[in-house]
Amino acid sequence: MKNFFINRYLNFFNNSPFTIFFILLLVLPICFLQFSSFINFAIIFYTYIFFIFTPIYFLFKTLSPNHSLVDISFWIYVYVFFGFSGLIQFSSEQIPWINYYNENLVHKSIMIGICGIIGFIFGRYSIQNLRLPNRNIIISRIHILFSLSVCLALILFTTLGFEKIIYPRFLFDLTVKESGYLQILIIRFLKVSLFVCLISYLLKHKQNETSSFTLIVICSFMLIYFNPIRSERLSLLMFLTFILLYFVNYSKKFWMVSLSLGLSFIFPYLDYFRESLSNDGFSKQNSYDVASHFLTGDFDAFSTIILSINYIKFNEFSLFKNFFDALLVYIPRAIWVDKPISSSFLLTNDGSIQFSSIATNYWAEGYLALGFIGVFLSLFIIGILVKSISEQRDGSHFIQVIYIFFIPYMIYFLRGDLYSTAFRLIPLIFLTYLVTEKEN
Repeated sequence: MKNFFINRYLNFFNNSPFTIFFILLLVLPICFLQFSSFINFAIIFYTYIFFIFTPIYFLFKTLSPNHSLVDISFWIYVYVFFGFSGLIQFSSEQIPWINYYNENLVHKSIMIGICGIIGFIFGRYSIQNLRLPNRNIIISRIHILFSLSVCLALILFTTLGFEKIIYPRFLFDLTVKESGYLQILIIRFLKVSLFVCLISYLLKHKQNETSSFTLIVICSFMLIYFNPIRSERLSLLMFLTFILLYFVNYSKKFWMVSLSLGLSFIFPYLDYFRESLSNDGFSKQNSYDVASHFLTGDFDAFSTIILSINYIKFNEFSLFKNFFDALLVYIPRAIWVDKPISSSFLLTNDGSIQFSSIATNYWAEGYLALGFIGVFLSLFIIGILVKSISEQRDGSHFIQVIYIFFIPYMIYFLRGDLYSTAFRLIPLIFLTYLVTEKEN
């Protein structure tokens, strides 16, 4: 049944005229432009060429065998968060979080975006290649990690109350903050450990080394734990992505279509269960105007770049200190009172923004580090990493787990900030290393 589904689905994609999809990507953003009387058509033109046309060109290149699904994730991020949203924001003259800006700021933010793209291209297509560990999964270690994860989940809801499993996300977050640091650590651990187990079991199932019953058990448990009422969008989307990609044999075309249309038209609605406080209590507010969603804080790539430009006007570059500070995320602030704050808090404090946890994207982090040079170097390194992982993934389970994890996680990684991404990256590398052993 599984093979029939895969073959039928893949044949549909392979036999369909996929050129129509690329034409749709080119035309779709134009349909949602919000023209105002003061629109600068030069800005619209630059945005379209560099953040719509360019990523579509490279998306076409990713269909070749020497590219991977992580490449697709990178270019879809550029297309949606810089291109699609940028066109709507610049044409309507509304940039999330930014109360005042001028054309010079917009032009400079576009140049920063282009600089990062060039850096990624140079890294991705360079001759540089990192040698990554060659390690294979030990199934007994995966069983231990999954058992530990189940025990920690039981401890978590024993202390918080089992009714919290289906608490709305907003109320659950408040409950956790009042509970203590141990509960926070357990939650952060489970956001990685369960996915390492799921990916490892999927890899072993493909090799007929684990049963379908084991997959049903872990998927059922994860669906309960990462249910859409309590869990944040990223975890739920990652869970669904891993399952779907496995059943379509990691089809590039499937991922390209799903991710581009999903981020553009489904992603904003997945926060339905995140309730907000109003004078009348808790309320759910949803708008079904597609263009209006691109004007919200979910699509703030240019916003955080502009905030970083404004910050550097009166402050020195961090000289990549913000990248190294992210390695300290697991040290409690109660122990280290003067622990450095994240770039998100830094920029929101400087910009007098009330909502303090906006996502400082990777381009903005690079600019805070060392201006245009920092943007180029940081994206150049990402390009090399993507190249190395893509080329070596078939020879090592260690790389395969990280590669599959990053297929959906690349969007969150690029959207930022470094502090938030480090909460998952550090345990991801550590746990993946523990459940594998060096090949003899």
